[in-house]
Amino acid sequence: MIKPLSEILRERMRQTGLPIAVIARETGIVQPVLHRFFKGEQDLALRTATKLAKYLELDFVPRSG
Repeated sequence: MIKPLSEILRERMRQTGLPIAVIARETGIVQPVLHRFFKGEQDLALRTATKLAKYLELDFVPRSG
């Protein structure tokens, strides 16, 4: 089963061990948005999710089949 992107992003954020404030500052994503996303209270816009994925060194790869 394929995990949702939001779950993958949250897992990777946890794995970094970095505070949300640091990730927010380094990505340019406002801290309250990142905090609500991390807590599962809000989804991210695609542009914001893409920015976060790039920062977390994740790539979007199309599925085959």
